[in-house]
Amino acid sequence: MKQLIANEEFVSIQQAQAGLTKIIKEAERKGKILRIMRNNESLGVLIPNKIFLKFVKLLETLSA
Repeated sequence: MKQLIANEEFVSIQQAQAGLTKIIKEAERKGKILRIMRNNESLGVLIPNKIFLKFVKLLETLSA
């Protein structure tokens, strides 16, 4: 869990709306997840698909 949080970057809602594809591709390249912020409030998290699939595979392995 600590590693997941260490791979977190913060993005404003304006940045997310302006270029969602671009910021997700950049996050994927960096191996980061994106926490979407508005007025210092967390609205949610964007996870690039490759990182999400690795996470799901890890969870499946742990639950077996």
